[in-house]
Amino acid sequence: LLDTWIANVKDEELLAELNTMKEQGDEDAITDAFFQDLAFGTAGLRGTIGAGTNRMNIYTVGRATQGFADYLNAVAIARDSRNKGELFVKTTAAILAANGVTALVYPKISPVPTLSWAVRDLKCSGGICMTASHNPAPYNGYKAYGPDGCPITSGAAGGISKAIAETDTFTGVKSMDFDEALEQGLVKWIDDSCLERYYDAVLARGVTNLSAEEIAGAPLKLVYTPLNGTGLIPVTTVLERAGITDVTVVPEQKEPNGDFPACPYPNPEIRQAMQKGIDLFDELREDVEERGIERLVELRIFAADGLRGVQPAHQFVDALVAGDAADLAAESVNLLDVMDGKVDIVADVTVFDPVGVDQRAVDLADMVVLGLHLVVLRL
Repeated sequence: LLDTWIANVKDEELLAELNTMKEQGDEDAITDAFFQDLAFGTAGLRGTIGAGTNRMNIYTVGRATQGFADYLNAVAIARDSRNKGELFVKTTAAILAANGVTALVYPKISPVPTLSWAVRDLKCSGGICMTASHNPAPYNGYKAYGPDGCPITSGAAGGISKAIAETDTFTGVKSMDFDEALEQGLVKWIDDSCLERYYDAVLARGVTNLSAEEIAGAPLKLVYTPLNGTGLIPVTTVLERAGITDVTVVPEQKEPNGDFPACPYPNPEIRQAMQKGIDLFDELREDVEERGIERLVELRIFAADGLRGVQPAHQFVDALVAGDAADLAAESVNLLDVMDGKVDIVADVTVFDPVGVDQRAVDLADMVVLGLHLVVLRL
């Protein structure tokens, strides 16, 4: 396989890597690069970037795209901030175009939810996002989505995987020049109006009965980190339009960077990744206390028992009332009743970190979502 790849690979960077493997005779490296094909499942492909059948590169991406193409007539494509994302997007779009499939491409980095939205909003038959989620920097991935904007089903994954297995990496993949595909209208850029509709949809699903004046009178102060990823523009845009303007972004993790220099393991479920944000929050909290907020109640909530809804809401309320928050009046209400306007909730200043470790409520009230319940905490 190594010799076959050396004879067929045109990408200079990959060819140099392959030649180095052969010259050094590193059998472990060769075996790891070629001992298997990247598996294609409901999450698509995922692996470290490099040369070989067991790596993410333009050839494994191309082979997967050829196998997926038979299921598509129009597809939305996005990428996050990971390395090689733009190259993989253009490779994918050019292959789809050569197969007669229209590729609708986000021109800039964009989070996975915006890809799911585009699939439905633009009435595509599928979607592809170049992302490896929370994996370390050497990884990238190829996530496949169905016409509902959700990850493909196991049945579809099985059919696509079979088609991939029947496709020769170098002779079985159709392609064309990306710029020519653009000129012919087989590749089209997704314009900003799609994102605007996404923002509108997100804001329309917000649960609040506060007026703009009330929001301005009790501003929410947030610390936010995109972890060198793609969230900065969409998150701050939605927050600003919701009236939340006092947002401090962690400076070291603000800009998109596929090397993730300030968070080597960009997983918000891991405290280490969020530590810079937590430290910045603590600095700002001291400033808040100095400005005269009388009281800060700190509640310890573990994600596995609380925010993910494993623990019944009423047990959570009982634990709060009996424990650290004994001086709070806590009640559980159905989230659907709130959304239907049957329950009136007045929410005030709330700050919490996405790790799910610390929940801090300030002043009048706080809402914690547990499954389909809201736990309402009133000081």
